[in-house]
Amino acid sequence: MKKLYTLKFLSTFIFYSKSLLAQRIYNGEPVQVVGSFNGYNTAPYGTDYRTTNYRVLSTLMPTTTASGNATDGPTDGRGHWKTTIQIPNGDAQAINMTGGGGNGFLFITGPSGNRFQNKWVFNGVGQAALDGINDCAFSGTTDMGLDLSATAYYTFVFNDCGYTSNNAKFYVGKTSTIPVTLIRLSETINPDSTATIVIKTSAIPSVEENVFIRYVDSVQADFSGTSTTHIVQATGGDSIFTATIKMNPASITTAKYYLFTSTKTLAQINAATEMDKSIVVLNYDDNNHSNYTLDFTLATTCKSFTATLKDNFVNLNWQTCNGVNVKSFEVEKVIDNNWKKIAVLAGISNTNNYSFKDISLLNNNLYRIKFIDANGKFSYSNIVIISKNSQVGEFVVYPTLVTDNNINIKTKEKTATTITIAIIDISGKLIQQKSFGVSEGETTIPYQIPVLKTGIYFVYLMSNNTKQTFRILVK
Repeated sequence: MKKLYTLKFLSTFIFYSKSLLAQRIYNGEPVQVVGSFNGYNTAPYGTDYRTTNYRVLSTLMPTTTASGNATDGPTDGRGHWKTTIQIPNGDAQAINMTGGGGNGFLFITGPSGNRFQNKWVFNGVGQAALDGINDCAFSGTTDMGLDLSATAYYTFVFNDCGYTSNNAKFYVGKTSTIPVTLIRLSETINPDSTATIVIKTSAIPSVEENVFIRYVDSVQADFSGTSTTHIVQATGGDSIFTATIKMNPASITTAKYYLFTSTKTLAQINAATEMDKSIVVLNYDDNNHSNYTLDFTLATTCKSFTATLKDNFVNLNWQTCNGVNVKSFEVEKVIDNNWKKIAVLAGISNTNNYSFKDISLLNNNLYRIKFIDANGKFSYSNIVIISKNSQVGEFVVYPTLVTDNNINIKTKEKTATTITIAIIDISGKLIQQKSFGVSEGETTIPYQIPVLKTGIYFVYLMSNNTKQTFRILVK
């Protein structure tokens, strides 16, 4: 209801506006999506797919005002009304709406006796773009067309711009399955001062739905600037995805980030304005509107980690970047295809150098160090591999983008020898380990890796004292 409200209602509004993040359209009247696909039916009032939910994506909210309408809420386009409609389902039928009276849809809000009091539509006959951003007009003249003829899930996102045409936009994302929800599963500070974020989705996303992380350096109050924020796409399989955050410039040591999904590509989102970057979001996890914070200064990281074979034992030596916050180190080794803790060393103040001797050797020994801070944060070193039986060699692995499970291993050996290959996933789990002989001289060996889910993997090659690591992306 686009008018000023009585003092009797004011206290109720202030309570709900805070809980609903200070929306600009009056919160006592739901925003609905209706059209010829459901016979323009607004009932039931306030429930089911017709009625959208309000959201504010990752922002610092302004102080709530008393008016309860277009002076509240963020003005940069991150206040949205959103709902997902399954077509066909119940009274929502499959239809190609070409636009115009009786053959389109619209966003509406108003009192129960006049649900069409406020509406957002086109000013002429036209059809909206699926998976695109569309302008609309407050109190426009013509219902908006949209192709809902395919069996799918359609997520409507409408900018909360108040009772005005300024910034009035909407996005409709089409997915073959219901959009997934997502949460941050873990984050790890890496030795190179990047961070690996692991994301869990509620189900396997549809082929149309991509998983992203958006982050900003700590200098920014929020994500309102397009030039200072960055977006990376997560990769993975099933319901586990990973992405790496790299600060730019490198001197910045903290970052804030949130997770989201969209039917848009990374290139399309990067090219969008701030308003459009947020409106194309299907679902997200922004840590209850506080964003997640990465602090690269707190986690003790590895400056170097090496291993040397000495007779019947392996000497492990590592160096930290600083010794201020370190609490302990856990020495981990791959045993029975899993990382196992074989030793724990206490951190020593103002000491950066540590060592450990492993006398329980296998034919091939894979090690890493877990660095644990006093505040409980942890990071991992690089992985080192020691093989008891191999000789000097040089390796090249290609291609690094693997689409058919086939790679090539190029070697250059001074003598005939045995080479060991290990395939390890992003979590450090050993997927496969094999050994094979090679002749003296330069040799290229076709090699078939196991059938793997989409994601990043590491290929370790070992020949005597030469060890090389290659990163591949399996599509």
